[in-house]
Amino acid sequence: MAVHGAMTVREILAMPINTHVYGQFVVRDCELRGSEGRYFLRLLLGDKTGVIPAYVWNFDINQRSPKVGDVAKIQGTRGEFQSSPKIDVQWGSLRRGDIPVDELIDLPSVPDFARKYIEQIDRLFAAELTDPHLKRWSQYFLGNDGFREKFCLWPAAKSNHHAYPGGLIRHTYHVMQMCRQAAREMYPELLTPIGYQTLLFAAVFHDVGKLEELAMHPITGDVYYTDRGQRFGHILLGRDRLREAAAKLDIPQGLVERVDELILGHQGKKEWDTVREPVTLEGVILAAADYFDSQIGNMEMAYRGYTAGVGEDFQFVRPFGRYMYVADASERKQNNLERELRLGTADNGSRSSSA
Repeated sequence: MAVHGAMTVREILAMPINTHVYGQFVVRDCELRGSEGRYFLRLLLGDKTGVIPAYVWNFDINQRSPKVGDVAKIQGTRGEFQSSPKIDVQWGSLRRGDIPVDELIDLPSVPDFARKYIEQIDRLFAAELTDPHLKRWSQYFLGNDGFREKFCLWPAAKSNHHAYPGGLIRHTYHVMQMCRQAAREMYPELLTPIGYQTLLFAAVFHDVGKLEELAMHPITGDVYYTDRGQRFGHILLGRDRLREAAAKLDIPQGLVERVDELILGHQGKKEWDTVREPVTLEGVILAAADYFDSQIGNMEMAYRGYTAGVGEDFQFVRPFGRYMYVADASERKQNNLERELRLGTADNGSRSSSA
């Protein structure tokens, strides 16, 4: 829906090439390009309906360029480059906008589902994490309000699986539940009690390094890599964070090394940037659960990025390295199993109350 009579990103994407367009958008990225007196800006503009690149030509480098999080008012032409939509804007047709940023995008905040996931982790740990050292180690993190808030807010990735607020805790909970099901319901005869509890602990904290690897813009919610994240990656950052806490709590070295093996190998294969391929059954279970949920998360992100009537039925999804069918995204959103299960539960409750 248009804001204050301006066009939305979705409306612009649906327009033919060379159409005059205008509107106000949040600047999600800004990059100066060019040389020798011929400069231009490459912007990524967004609102609640989507994002689109915009090229501001003949930019005067003596003037202030927009910053990420600014609202920009533009007039330009709907263009296309290598089959990708864009907006072409002349420098004089870019102005500071006057629409409040929260009318254009949803400011990043902890979603309700994220709080439910961390509460379910609390309950499961209280019931099944009986080793005193693992309990103290887990509470060092989960008992800290600042950690909990960030853990619930953070995405699991910059652009691949679960790349949205709350994505990290959702991925974490799914991985933990798959590890739990494999251990308790499928192969209980192969795991020891301490092996099982170590697996649960590592499942919850396997991606804790992403809290340092990734940063989030406080206005746009856009995710980027920190300097330390680019240098070391989340596996080593997470292992170090867990080790630092273990040293403060005097956790036995043997238990620390059990967790180390799981954290260092949780991405399964060296070609997937894991530090050490799994050498224990628990490590194999964790890596398999992480891979399973991340692949489904990659498809979820592809569905989220699909706009009916604008995108192609098959779109290239980079984590898979191939074109995937995404045209049924709206059907999956409107008519899914979760809704059917919820309605079934409500029907059963109505029957029970009327009986």
